[in-house]
Amino acid sequence: MTVIAELARGATWSAPGTTTFDVLEDTVPLPAGVVLSRRRETIGSIVFGSDEAADLAFLGSRPGVARAFRVESTVQLDGPPTAGPVMLVFFARRRDLSAAEFRSHWEDKHAPLARRHHIGMSRYVQHIVVEGTDDGVDAIAELHFASARDLSERFYDSEEGVRAIAEDVVRFSGRRADTYLVSRRSLVVEVDDPRAEDIRDLLAVHLAFSRETTPEEYSFALDVEQLAEPGVIFFSARRDGVVVGVAALKPLDETHAELKSMHTRDAERGRGVGRALVDQLLAFARQSGYRRVSLETGTPDEFAPARALYTNAGFRPCGPFGGYQVSPYNTFMTIELD
Repeated sequence: MTVIAELARGATWSAPGTTTFDVLEDTVPLPAGVVLSRRRETIGSIVFGSDEAADLAFLGSRPGVARAFRVESTVQLDGPPTAGPVMLVFFARRRDLSAAEFRSHWEDKHAPLARRHHIGMSRYVQHIVVEGTDDGVDAIAELHFASARDLSERFYDSEEGVRAIAEDVVRFSGRRADTYLVSRRSLVVEVDDPRAEDIRDLLAVHLAFSRETTPEEYSFALDVEQLAEPGVIFFSARRDGVVVGVAALKPLDETHAELKSMHTRDAERGRGVGRALVDQLLAFARQSGYRRVSLETGTPDEFAPARALYTNAGFRPCGPFGGYQVSPYNTFMTIELD
């Protein structure tokens, strides 16, 4: 059997035989009828592990584990692993069906329909929940797609396929469902050296962006030497070993720190890099005893995505701090840590 667990943003579970999928931001056009769960606002990853890798009761009580399930799995379409998106659907069965009736219909009647009409699907696995920390989840569907286009444009083969799937789903599924889009983790966020050559290159892009969008006297981006000063904790995000994002935590006093030098490579924007950096930085700040993290960012339109990211992560507007002054080019945000 397999254990499947939802982890809160910033939480980790690492054990032999585990595979981590990161919850994707809402950047892929969704097919008709698919609505992503609001739980993705707080869930950062979903981990699959061997039954021997975790005791369910222990795992369910660990900080950061939202829900955990032990499942029996049936591979209904055995395609090769791909780098594309994966759809995970946690759902309840219809309560007028017994567990055996539900399983029989889902595996024997719905699976052939899914293989026939979900033509963009490359792999399909059905997981029946045997034991879990949430009694409202009876099954988890796992649908793989080779590319975002296969998901958004080839989820169904036709309008007839849309109707056939929808009509069958109501025959076995209850109203409750949590749907996620995830991708196999290839992104690693860790403390790094800002003087490393590949990081210097990305920091140069960050400094150039700051100076192009903000007058020099209102631009407060740190250079490499400032980021290497004692006390500053510098983070990199690497995907398959390539630097795709950076951020830093600069102490202001014993309980207050500042988020600095947040930057994501252009080609990686919308793929969860920024949120992964913020989550890791905030988790580090909590563990280090900080009670508050603040930041300064720009007011021009070019900084709108950054402001949205910080707002979604829990930051709220605040006044100047740490020697900053009010200006038309700077805005300030802060978050209180639990």
